[in-house]
Parts: sequence; structure tokens; C-alpha cells
Amino acid sequence: MDKHALDRLFNPQAIALLCDAEHVDTWLKPFHDRLIAGGFAGSVQVSIIGSKQPTIDTHVAPALQVVDLALEAVDLALEAVDLAIAKFDAKTSQAVFERLEQMRCRALVMLGQAMDQRSAQKIHHEAHARGIKLLGPNSLGMQRPSLGLNASMLGAMAHPGSIAFVAQSGSLASAVLDWAQQGRLGFSLVACLGSYPGVTLEAILDFLANDPKTKSVVVHLEGIQSARAFMSSLRALASTKPVIVLKAGRQPDAMRAAQTHCRAMVGRDEIFEVALRRAGAVRVHSMTELFSAAQCLANRPRARGRRLAVLTNGGGVGVLAADRIASCKLELGRLSDQQAQALMEKLDPQADLSALLDLGEQAGAEHYQAALEAISQQQSVDAVLIIFTPKQGIDPRAIASAVIEHAKQAHKLLFCCWMGEQS
Repeated sequence: MDKHALDRLFNPQAIALLCDAEHVDTWLKPFHDRLIAGGFAGSVQVSIIGSKQPTIDTHVAPALQVVDLALEAVDLALEAVDLAIAKFDAKTSQAVFERLEQMRCRALVMLGQAMDQRSAQKIHHEAHARGIKLLGPNSLGMQRPSLGLNASMLGAMAHPGSIAFVAQSGSLASAVLDWAQQGRLGFSLVACLGSYPGVTLEAILDFLANDPKTKSVVVHLEGIQSARAFMSSLRALASTKPVIVLKAGRQPDAMRAAQTHCRAMVGRDEIFEVALRRAGAVRVHSMTELFSAAQCLANRPRARGRRLAVLTNGGGVGVLAADRIASCKLELGRLSDQQAQALMEKLDPQADLSALLDLGEQAGAEHYQAALEAISQQQSVDAVLIIFTPKQGIDPRAIASAVIEHAKQAHKLLFCCWMGEQS
């Protein structure tokens, strides 16, 4: 199968680090040490722009090929690289891209330069003319934990996992990674676009649709450059993998701030909401919802169908859940008549299994356990929402323990909702 156009960017085997002489001590050496410490197994070269002699001590980087753009004899000896990671400004961009061309490099991560639109367009032109895929120029980079590749200014390497996180905001990406470290949430890819991006969000979504390391995708955005291209890529991705979208800029003042920050088009929020729903993506509206969704994606397998059974000890909350299920275009999962009759023999007479699986006000751990065992044998149920509301004399922890024990060998997706402050 042909490789994706972004394969060298996100799956490199050989890397070059580039910077000018003034950033060798402040950026290149620490960045190289972090790159090697992360466990990247590919080859690494270093190029120092505009220096007369190599400036990295061998005890700092003994395994590196230290090269000089001004030394043609060394240039000829360089091996080709897949990805360059660089820190430079617009004044030295032509020399950098000429160097990349000599190295037959086809991907570049350009880290956080805070360039204006005119300077960024110059960088884009240099990259496009040479067929180089550019992540930047105002980006905090990317991480590919499965490769041990930390090509970013986002701090520590994320844990490996199956969630891809793509953000227009570097500060938000840093916050998410810091939170994820505490919960050991893992990522397949973390990518920050920044303002005036070279590689587009649409191209990254297209790559992720076919990335075997990625099982689900979380996207933060403030605006989009091309609505048609974005929706096409999002629809294709959401048809194969769950996609969570956090879009900022819902209110007029926030929309203006988003347009200033990300330099992208910001349209009416209600139109965007409908478009996301039609594409098959799920929208969240806060960082709290984003974290919860990410945890759910990381810790839960995907349901095999749309039939969600509601197991509850209260009819009122069960009806609310049923309304929500219908509004989400899901189906209410039910037991067969035979299964329901067999289960009723183990429940309180007040129980009602005709639509919701309402176990009754006095349902305890043994009743929840019996119901879950019956559901596990029911082919017409794909997942279960388990609801508990506080009842006098009923131990919520005992019921929780019964659910946990069942979950250890459960083949169906389980969602739990323990309502109330103390339960």
C-alpha cells in the first residue's frame, strides 16, 4: 500500500536537527538530549546554520554527525533524512531549505517562532517549492510516543496509547498532556498546528483515518480554513473511528478572539454544530468534557451496535436516560420475553422489565448482578447504562463492587452513573 503524504512527518526513521549558532546551547543541546532520552531509535543528524566549525562537544552528543552548512565536504557525506526539526527565523529560511533539499528531506517541524502572516507565507512558499510538508511555523511541534519521538516544546513525552490529539492551540495541548501524565492516559499522536499552519488540519485528519496506531481522535479547533475540505476529511475519519471535537469561539467576543488567535475562518456556531453532527463527530464544550471523553475513549472498547439497555433502580431517571438515548439516535436495548421472565423470578415484584430494566426501589447488589448476568446472554443488547440512585438501607458500594466484578469478564460495554453526592 502506498504511504501517506504525511508518513515521513509522523513516522520518520531518520531525523535532522537544525538551528543557528546562537541557539545551540539554549535549544539544540537540550532538545537533542530529550530526543535521545525519549528512546527514538532512528538516526539523528545535526546541522548548525552559518557556523564555521562544528560547535557540539563530542561528550554531549557522541553518536551525532555534527555538520556545518558552510562545509561542502561535510555536506556531501550527509545521509538523507525523513524529518527535520528546526528553530530558525525568516532571515535564514532560504539557507535552511536549501540544506533540506540537499538532504532530500520531505518533512519539517518548525518550532514556535511567532511569525507574522507575511513571514509565514515566505516559509510556506519555500517549503511548497521543495515538496516539504511543514508543521509550523508557529507550532509547538508534535509527539509520536510509540516511536519515542518528542519533536515538540510541549514538555515531557506523553505515554503511548491509541488516542490522537490534534490542537490549534499549543497552550491547550500542553495542559492536556500535563493532565494526561497524572492519569497515565496514552496517545498515538499529539500535533499542534499553531497559526498560519503549513500542514492543514484536514491533511492530518486524513492521515489519522488510515493510521493503525490510532483508534480514536480528539480535535481542538478555533476556526477552519476550508469548510468543504474539513467536513470531507472529518466525515471520512468519523466513519471509521470515534472523533471528539472541542471548538472554541461560540459567542461573538470569543469568535473574534479565536479569529485573531488562530488566523482562520470562524463561522456561526449553530451551523458548525449541525455540520459536526452530520459528519458523525461528537462535540464537547469544555475542558472537563474533553478530559472525560478522552478517558472514555482510552479505557472503553467500542460498542458493536446501537442498542443501549438502561439498568436502574429508579423509573424517573431511567425515563430521562431513555429520552437521551432517543435524541442520540440510539435504540433502547431490551431483554427477550424469556430472559425477562427468568430474571423477574429473582427480583422484587415492583420491578418492571418491559422497556427499561427497572429493578425496583429495593434492588441490592445481588439484583444488579443477576440482571447483568441476564444481559450478558442477550444478543439484542450491545451496551448497558447502569444507574444507581441513593435509597435508604441500600449499600451503593456493594452494588459498585458487584458491577466491578462483572466488568472483569463482561463482553458488553458498561457505562455507570451513580447519582447523588454520597453514593
